[in-house]
Amino acid sequence: WFIRWSVPRLHAAAGGVPGYHEFVADAVAAKVAGSRAAADALVVFESGARFEDRTHWPTVDVSHETDSVPPGPYSQMLTWNARVTTTEVLDELLAWDTEPTDTHPSLRDRLARLGESMQMPPPSVRSAGEELLGTALERLADWLDRRWVERHGDTWQRDRAEYVDQRNTLDRLAAIETPTPDELFKRAELIETLECADEALPIYQAAAEQGHPAASLAAGRVLLDRMNAEGIRFVEDAMDRDDQLVPDACQILAKYYRGTNQELAARTCEWRATRHTTRARLASNTIRG
Repeated sequence: WFIRWSVPRLHAAAGGVPGYHEFVADAVAAKVAGSRAAADALVVFESGARFEDRTHWPTVDVSHETDSVPPGPYSQMLTWNARVTTTEVLDELLAWDTEPTDTHPSLRDRLARLGESMQMPPPSVRSAGEELLGTALERLADWLDRRWVERHGDTWQRDRAEYVDQRNTLDRLAAIETPTPDELFKRAELIETLECADEALPIYQAAAEQGHPAASLAAGRVLLDRMNAEGIRFVEDAMDRDDQLVPDACQILAKYYRGTNQELAARTCEWRATRHTTRARLASNTIRG
């Protein structure tokens, strides 16, 4: 009983300690370098972190689609300029609120403690890395690049080979003048994977109209993901044409019905999927028996 009583209270009391430490660190930085310099450092750091999370690493993740050799993600970081950004980014950084579980206070709270406003710092002659490390900065980035390739290079090469193969297959399918429903379906799958679902949808629909069950299911899924009720017809048609698609189709319908506050319809779909799975299992046991 003591642990159940004390641990939540301990967590609540300790929750504010990391934030307090950050405020103390900011105050020390302001005392040494000035409050404006400390505020500028916070803005640059948060702007750079946002760019890293939103742009840099996502670009590295898909670099196999455009590059023939693995990237050097850390050397690429040396070209960043976190002091160049938009007012929209600054507004977004300032809009973040401190949550009870956060170890760092929000940027707005930290700037308020410093008594400084949110603004983009002036351009710097040299980055902090250049100032502190000099020529060793590039060597460090190169070392990190090589370690990244050692860890991720094989996966990157496989992704690159798969991407090139998919692109070649897509080009071949697109060149067929009179494709079969199955060829249309495979083409649409590749377009959805490599480009976007919106581009694939009309091709899924074309294959569905020619009686392809999986294409009907895919077309229905894309439409229902966009809360377009027309997708129900395609999903129902897929189940009518291929009984094996019932579990997946019911899951798609249940998700849509719940998203449109139709709980009874969603549960009906789940019951239908359960009955289908049970019948399939019983039939399989009967055949083996």
